[in-house]
This record gives sequence, C-alpha cells and structure tokens, in this order.
Amino acid sequence: AVAKENQPNQYFGLAIGGVIFAGAYGAGAVCGGCFNPAVTLGLDLPHLNHFNPKWSPLYVLCQLAGGALAAGVFRLVRSSNFTELKKEPAEGARILSEFLGTFMLVLTVGLNVLAKSPAGAYSIAASLMCMVYALGSVSGAHFNPAVTLAVLLSGRAPDMTLKRAAGYV
Repeated sequence: AVAKENQPNQYFGLAIGGVIFAGAYGAGAVCGGCFNPAVTLGLDLPHLNHFNPKWSPLYVLCQLAGGALAAGVFRLVRSSNFTELKKEPAEGARILSEFLGTFMLVLTVGLNVLAKSPAGAYSIAASLMCMVYALGSVSGAHFNPAVTLAVLLSGRAPDMTLKRAAGYV
C-alpha cells in the first residue's frame, strides 16, 4: 500500500481490508482473527476478571515480530523504494515476490479448507487481490506456473524470458 510505485494511492484501505477478510476466514479458527496487537489487547484486557489472558503477550509478540519480518521483506522486494534511483526490480526480488504471493495463496487455500470456511472462495479471492496489488509491479504477480507459461508463450510481456519463467516456476 505504501510502495512508491503505487503512488498516488487511493485504494490502500481496500488492500488492508482484503488482508483482514482473507486472514479472518482463513486463520480465524486458529487464532480468532486477531492480527493486530491493539485488537488483541483490546479484546483481552477488559476481560481480566473472567478468564486468564495468558496468551495475549505471546500473540502480541508474534504480531510485532510478523510486522518486523514484513518490513524486512518489503525492503528486499522493493529496494528501489529506498533509493533515489528509479530501477527495475532485481531478479531475486522478482522471484521472492512470486514465492511470497504463491505461498500466501496456498496458505489461504489450505487454511480455508482445513477450517471448512463458509466463505473460502471470498477469502482466497481477497488474498489473491492483495498479493496482486502488492507485488504486481515487481514480478507481474503470476503466482501460478500455468499463468507464467501463458505469459511466456503469448509474448505479451517482452521482459518474460525463458530463464525468468523458469525462476518463477
């Protein structure tokens, strides 16, 4: 949502909402859908008299660690955001981008299937929307070997070489 390539950006709220939608239906059965330390503490602290919130500190620690990890990955995938030079994404950033998008898509599908989510299709679509939005300008956001092959064979993306396609697959 904050990448320079996406500025000016009027739609970052949609991307954030999509992440919450995908995560809540996908992982809600595992963690209750709390992905934000403020939400975790806001739900747990008022109930100190009724139950033991022993898990709250661990949840908050994991959420903060996840945020730090995300910031580091952002720096790897979008290194051009940290320099004045306008440059194409490095091949490693493109491959990492494809890996992350594919991983999140597969994770969301798996969590929805395991949880027998009633809104699995919407959750999966929201996850895919967010990954395309976040990583599309880095790698093209294929996240699927069949899509990569179609892009390569169609010739519609001049920068899609056989070597790059092999890296994406």
